[in-house]
Amino acid sequence: MPLSSQTTPNPTPTVLFILSSASTLGDLEGMPALLRAETFAACYYPVLQAGLRVDLATVSGAAASLDWSGVEGGGPSSSSPPAASAVASPAARQARTLRADPSAAQLLAAPRPVAHVGGDRFDACVVLSPTGAWDLCKNAEVARVLKECADAGGAVGSVGWGAAALLEAGLLGPGVAATGISNADEDANGTAAAVPFLLESRLRREGVVFSAPAPGHGGGVSAGASTAQALSAAPHVIAAGGGKVVTGYANAASAAGVARGLIQSLTGGVRLLAV
Repeated sequence: MPLSSQTTPNPTPTVLFILSSASTLGDLEGMPALLRAETFAACYYPVLQAGLRVDLATVSGAAASLDWSGVEGGGPSSSSPPAASAVASPAARQARTLRADPSAAQLLAAPRPVAHVGGDRFDACVVLSPTGAWDLCKNAEVARVLKECADAGGAVGSVGWGAAALLEAGLLGPGVAATGISNADEDANGTAAAVPFLLESRLRREGVVFSAPAPGHGGGVSAGASTAQALSAAPHVIAAGGGKVVTGYANAASAAGVARGLIQSLTGGVRLLAV
């Protein structure tokens, strides 16, 4: 039920996707901080195929920018081909569908500003974040939306660095299991010195039970990973709070797993415990 002047609840469950408005990672020249199109598509299409609605918000309300470099033909205005191994992956096929999808293009072009969103109007919220998204990790409005959704009985989720937003909202804490981008991945990607804080260290310091695959198995939303790394990685997804808090590691397969976890929570299916 997208936020508007409506007062009648929509019977179709609606999932709010929350994205960063940042395009670069700190002061690292030439280091983009855009969400991969494959990661967005891997979460987006399962939600739609389950019969749910999707709404979109960005921190500033500006159009959502994605990294299309791994998609055959590049983005809507590019002709740069990706690696052959990437073209064949399910996530890459979904991203090619996304590139040609007019409804998705309209959604990405006209998101809501997070400050204008009421979290209790949505059945679930998911934060999809590349490494070190400065405007998401300690943002009071993003935290408010997530907390309002959770307090109203909704499900919340994150992929990659999005777990920082769940932490800020008080939805991750002592004894809660979660995943996200690991310290080892930040080191491997050369981003450890540029991020606001190391996500794994911060979560562990707050008592969160953190887990992640070994280095080299992630990178779907990391700034420095190759397309092949991003798309060949296995999923790592954890659900806590009775399936109401679902976190995914930094790759497209995990984004798809987070979507499945949220769908299961909203449709009353068997709860996803871990993938």
